[in-house]
Amino acid sequence: MSSTSSNDICHVCSMNREMIKSRGTFLSVSNIYGRVIDDLTELTCGGYICKSCSSIDSKICVDCGLSESVMKQNSMNEDDIEFADGSEFPIVHRCPDCSDRNERYEEFVTELYTCEYCGREWDGNAQCPCTMEYVSLVEADKLIEVEVTNIISILETYQKTIGEEKYQDARNLLNKIKNLLDH
Repeated sequence: MSSTSSNDICHVCSMNREMIKSRGTFLSVSNIYGRVIDDLTELTCGGYICKSCSSIDSKICVDCGLSESVMKQNSMNEDDIEFADGSEFPIVHRCPDCSDRNERYEEFVTELYTCEYCGREWDGNAQCPCTMEYVSLVEADKLIEVEVTNIISILETYQKTIGEEKYQDARNLLNKIKNLLDH
């Protein structure tokens, strides 16, 4: 058996040992007695899996990864603790601690912004992902117009090499593109 390290990760959820051990710290068993309720188990084939990921048919907290069954196995007469279903689609589940944190966040975010390009709502504290590489149509038109002008310049350099007829055909097509951009 190999030695354990805080760098060991669960091959299912990809969380490291320290993150996994911090799950469920809101439970009395962790607060009062300092007991860790979730940790990694070494697999016989190599690698690790956490208790939460090995819990079959259990809700998993979308934020911290704690499974509802691991939480309930370690609760001390805390019968009222339940996972909460989020309002997102598809439905996500949150442990009580993450659910409380999410509710505080949603109360803090009072105004949502709607992206004018994709319609997604977000808190406005970051750029909408759809616009990360977005160039406005006006900017795109200007860029295209500059490149068309550059092509015309190159075309004029090789005018004698390609012949007058091919030069005029190419020039006319490029001018049509420039005219379309101007309208």
